[in-house]
Amino acid sequence: MFLRFWLVTALSICPPVLSPVLADPLPMLTLAEREAWTAVGRVNSAGYRKLKACTGTLIAPDLVLTAAHCAGLTADGTTSLHFVAGYDRGRYIAHRTISSGNEHPLYSRTEGNEKLRFDVAVLRLDAPIPPEIISPAELIDDGDGGGAKAILLGYHNIRPDVLNGREDCALLNKTQRFRLYDCEVISGNSGGPVLEETPDGLRLSGVIVASSGHRGDALVVPVGAWLRDTWRRALAQSQRN
Repeated sequence: MFLRFWLVTALSICPPVLSPVLADPLPMLTLAEREAWTAVGRVNSAGYRKLKACTGTLIAPDLVLTAAHCAGLTADGTTSLHFVAGYDRGRYIAHRTISSGNEHPLYSRTEGNEKLRFDVAVLRLDAPIPPEIISPAELIDDGDGGGAKAILLGYHNIRPDVLNGREDCALLNKTQRFRLYDCEVISGNSGGPVLEETPDGLRLSGVIVASSGHRGDALVVPVGAWLRDTWRRALAQSQRN
């Protein structure tokens, strides 16, 4: 299956086919739905009111998951980003500066579309967000995921001030490297979470990294071994602290 990809970060220019005139992006969630997903927030390049942003998800008290092309990491793993959890029309649940980050170790070693399969990063907050304020999202178990339907969430440049999403995104294609869903994604959705229902509740199963084809279908990198190991180490460290 031939796929044409575009990165969907707001920090780059989207092709004309994804312009607001033609776009049918993720719709705005209701207030109750937005309040249920405060672990999802904006990853901003500077300050919580900055409009140029991607999406990120709190997966541990001091760890945020996003796309690597959103992370803006320097060679020593530092960045000038901020994470604004539960951002909603100027209000937010928590705001933290990113102190450091790690992208997938193979992200910088690959080129072209192959690079997208490693387009994930975890960002370390300068201070934890206590679980009693925000419950971090949990990653799906190894071997699970890739079901017929999924929830896709994210901020985007048409409605950057509220969380948008759909709970009925149908799986179009599944490989070891990628999953393709029929929900359109646009600038700002990069780094957004994909969640699936499991016997233990909703679990995060992937990260939005790009749009595919003329419809802008969501291209998703599934949760893999590197991310699970990083997540488990972060949780263990949080428990020790």
